[in-house]
Amino acid sequence: MDGAAAAAAVRDSDPTLVTQYTIDRSVVLRVRAVPLPPDVIELLEKNVRLLRGLSLLNSSKEQNTSRQATLTESTVSELLEFKAQLGKLLDAHTDLTGLVDAITAFGPNQVGPNLLVNRVADYRRPSAWKHLAETTSLPLASSPQSGQMRPLDHSVLYGFQLAMLAGPLCEEPVHGVCFMLEDWSNVKDKDCADELTDDDGDDVTGGISVPSAVAAASPDNLAIHSPSSFGAAAESSFIVGTPGDDIIAAVGSSSTFGPLSGQLMSAMKEACRRAMLTQPIRIMLAMYSCEIHAASEVLGRVYAVLGRRGGRVVHEDLRPGSTNVFSVRAVVPVAESFGFAPEIRKKTSGVASPQLFFSHWEAVPSDPFWVPTTEEELLHFGEKADSENQARRYVNSVRRRKGLTVDEKIVEHAEKQRTMMRT
Repeated sequence: MDGAAAAAAVRDSDPTLVTQYTIDRSVVLRVRAVPLPPDVIELLEKNVRLLRGLSLLNSSKEQNTSRQATLTESTVSELLEFKAQLGKLLDAHTDLTGLVDAITAFGPNQVGPNLLVNRVADYRRPSAWKHLAETTSLPLASSPQSGQMRPLDHSVLYGFQLAMLAGPLCEEPVHGVCFMLEDWSNVKDKDCADELTDDDGDDVTGGISVPSAVAAASPDNLAIHSPSSFGAAAESSFIVGTPGDDIIAAVGSSSTFGPLSGQLMSAMKEACRRAMLTQPIRIMLAMYSCEIHAASEVLGRVYAVLGRRGGRVVHEDLRPGSTNVFSVRAVVPVAESFGFAPEIRKKTSGVASPQLFFSHWEAVPSDPFWVPTTEEELLHFGEKADSENQARRYVNSVRRRKGLTVDEKIVEHAEKQRTMMRT
């Protein structure tokens, strides 16, 4: 079996594993996305303060600044307890067992409810807990591959942070996903280079054009950007090495912020975004908690407005000491709350007035990519899916507001006759 067939067999056996190459096709990343359980997400959201302190400690230690950040003994003990709780919750799930010591970053902004886990076989980088007292990080591997990766490690971390700030649906922050970096290696032979296209012949480098000097290079050579050739001509802006050379070492530690580091950053960001699309994806809506005091005569109008705005009633009860005034507590999506209070007052002639305050985030149950396919769905929703997809509507509204492309048709169903009037 040749390299292309082997790569295709791996992709077919595990469709959740995403393969992403850098622009010059010298490095390959393989990433898998796994949804985090609700209890893990809740724990991460409750301990943002501890994660921020851990991030400041790691940053100050790595930058070797004169003013080193320190944590109090109580904060260190809280972090150790938080790590133990997180490990216990992760071990309760089969896909996440034993990953607490392999966590390399939290996101977005290093404090969010998303995890980046290192599962590269030949590379054991220090974990996110490496600077905590009384902790033992995973030992660093002594393989040559590990020595090549370490200077460019921050590029992968920055790419992960960029992906967490802008998700694939509508460029909004990601919530509750664990990304596993399964492989990080160099493309040194033609067998690996054959994996650059999938079974349909599509490019898997993220849709970015490859420089002609790289595309024209022979399979026995690799071309990467030279950090000292920014002002040179396009033909001479590459250095070429044989497969036996140390490719990343040719760039040197001084080029950590050079072209290859930027390519790794973009590749990691694109890999995370593509990995999310291999799983069922949902959007999260910010929800307002709404309290309304209304008389029984206008209670039906209040419910009508709530239903039209996508809200739902959580609790309803008579106010103490009253016989006809009800206290209604409901939740309303923030996206549907614009003009909600004036509409309530208008429909009730000023009798009821709502009070809104932020409550929580809630996932929209519908799939934004859903289309009717089965016979029952086609019978219920019609061949053209005349009923509106709520999640798709929210995604399109956000993308339209941000100036992003929206997959919409100007003419939805061009089958009605239109008769022009005679002049």
